[in-house]
Amino acid sequence: MNAMKWNAIFVLCLGSTITFAQNKNKIFPPIASEKEVVHNLFNLNDDGIKNHFTINIPGGDFLLVEFNTLSDWRDTGAFHNVMAATSIVLDKYKESLRNQLSGKSIYIHIPISGQPITSKFTQSFDNSNLISIEGTDASPLKIGMDTIRILKNIGTKKTDDGVQTVQIQYTFLLRDINRFKEVASNNEWKLQTATILDSVVLAYRKKWSSQDAWYHRLYVNYDPTAKDQKLIVNQKVREDDKVFPEYDMLTVSTGFGASLIRNTLCPSVDFGLGYYFYSDKQILTFTRLSLYTFARFEERADKSFETFATSFVNLEIGSESNNKNSKLPFYSTSIGFGYKLVTKEQINRDPSMSYNMYRLFFNYGLTKSIMITPEFVTNFKTKEKSNGWFGLSIKVGLF
Repeated sequence: MNAMKWNAIFVLCLGSTITFAQNKNKIFPPIASEKEVVHNLFNLNDDGIKNHFTINIPGGDFLLVEFNTLSDWRDTGAFHNVMAATSIVLDKYKESLRNQLSGKSIYIHIPISGQPITSKFTQSFDNSNLISIEGTDASPLKIGMDTIRILKNIGTKKTDDGVQTVQIQYTFLLRDINRFKEVASNNEWKLQTATILDSVVLAYRKKWSSQDAWYHRLYVNYDPTAKDQKLIVNQKVREDDKVFPEYDMLTVSTGFGASLIRNTLCPSVDFGLGYYFYSDKQILTFTRLSLYTFARFEERADKSFETFATSFVNLEIGSESNNKNSKLPFYSTSIGFGYKLVTKEQINRDPSMSYNMYRLFFNYGLTKSIMITPEFVTNFKTKEKSNGWFGLSIKVGLF
């Protein structure tokens, strides 16, 4: 037996997951505790829950529906299926639900295929000694609400972190958990609820150009028990994702890069002073004054090199946005106009230059530090021979 080598034995216990390696006589630490396993099994994977629906149930109870992104809501018939599956699970626990004073919670996990369903039942008697006294009569008192939480797995999707399970979480808050049968048999309420869930999601899919953009937050309150079936929808920007300061600011920036000028690759440098205007949205507008210089090298007859440096003073306006989790392919954009700084000596040395040279450019920021700039330089002469060229620059910002 000692000669036998076991690669690994995995034992899944109720309290933890333990890995054994007999050939090294070593027991490794638990991979996951019972608390972690249960949490992951019965709770929505919190990638920043962005969509919240609160729906009143006749009799003073509530339903909460939560999911991460609008695209996670896929099956318009999902709500009816969830109600049916929950009724089956509660029927299995009917003998445990008789005590009307205990606090009860049932957690249900429904996989993508619909089977098998996993559930967990907990019961608390913390407040079993509470009584209500009216005159000479005393009766037991229950405070708090019972909970039924259903985690429905819809499918999978690709994210930056890999493949993620798409989930919808339904939470019923009931004064008595046995009232769920009454709720499940209320076909009118179920139809109203399913219709609201589908219609609001579809409406905001059309309203938002990018339905899963990081900045979208949806909070919906619906009361089908009210005479006018009151619906309140609030859309917000997630506060903890704000990355811009809440005030105007003056900045200094510089960067180095390369410019393609007349089929010649030239080193370039940029130094600027910018002013950013505060906005309560996730977009900052700015204006910037900068000095941009590129250098060309030409080989002389004696094999030495002569340097031609050209500088433009520029004024630009643009905006920056936080593109975290967004499909927008840019961080910042701006347009600008520049005027060439030149001396008579430079013109004599470099015939391609003239006194009045202008630069039109468009900055396209892929990230906070990488900028691509297509540009056009000209003297705008029409009667005389015009000096002008198209160029392309890439810059890496240092600060």
